[in-house]
Amino acid sequence: MKIELAGEKSVWVLLSEAELKTSDLTFETLDYADGRTRRLVETLLSAIAAQTGWRCAATQRLQIDALPDLHGGCLLIFSRLPLHAAQDAVFFGTDASAFIDAARAAPDKSSDSTLFQTADGLYLLVRACTPELQSFLCEFLEPVTCSTLLKARLWEWGRCLAETNALEVLGGTGA
Repeated sequence: MKIELAGEKSVWVLLSEAELKTSDLTFETLDYADGRTRRLVETLLSAIAAQTGWRCAATQRLQIDALPDLHGGCLLIFSRLPLHAAQDAVFFGTDASAFIDAARAAPDKSSDSTLFQTADGLYLLVRACTPELQSFLCEFLEPVTCSTLLKARLWEWGRCLAETNALEVLGGTGA
């Protein structure tokens, strides 16, 4: 295991395939809903604190991104975020009408937003989404855990239907 501070707000942890196997995990089976993954994260957070003094305060939120390693391991990126700050958000739906209804009713359509089509359905990426807008969009659409990997997959594999002003276009106010 290699732990490296990546600035004041982030820590990178590189785990080998063997280290994942000791927790009966692989990159593909990492899932925070699984108790094995939660135990691994708790162990890693303790090791990070012991080695670097880095901790996530009660006034912060912890985001964990996982990227595969070429040798079967993975890179985990732990980032401290403010509890109520604007952050990127992704919403999913299978029916375009839900996106149109959400956009028409949205109190703020000016957010930087992009609509993607994939084989699964439609995804709306809203950059720097305020907690208020995020809560509002959850009334119409299914929130999806936003990660760097998901955003990269959307740009790589998704078909961009509306870039930077998707809420305006869907709401009928944009070009």
